[in-house]
Amino acid sequence: MEEKRRVDKIFDNTYETKEIENSLLKFKIESSFGISKDLDEEVHLNLLFNDIDVLILESDYNKFNIKNDKGKIIKLNKAQINQVYGFILNHMKNKYRRIEIWSMLAEYFDICPTKFFNSLSNNHKHELLLDLDTKNSGISIKKIF
Repeated sequence: MEEKRRVDKIFDNTYETKEIENSLLKFKIESSFGISKDLDEEVHLNLLFNDIDVLILESDYNKFNIKNDKGKIIKLNKAQINQVYGFILNHMKNKYRRIEIWSMLAEYFDICPTKFFNSLSNNHKHELLLDLDTKNSGISIKKIF
């Protein structure tokens, strides 16, 4: 049997040697791979979604995610939308902006954003509009509505 030769770490190191010599590497990025949003924004939205998901699943509102006999999730009514939005807002308003929470909840429960907004109490609507107004300080919400 052949004995293993001991390698001297100083004289026999491979620090400056290349693993691949003169080969042309080619690669192509898969067209399905890509993010349409800014990476930071994508991470931020994923964190928001996960935070909402955890809060909903650990609360009494998890019943709104249960499928019925036909395999469909029953849509929230106006009172339930207000309750869920208020609950999430109370737990997350210091971490995320109201407008982000509203948008993600509409997506989370698959509710048209207009219906979701119209179902909110006047106080919640006013706070959302103020939040949107401060975000886009150059645009007055009164001009939009």
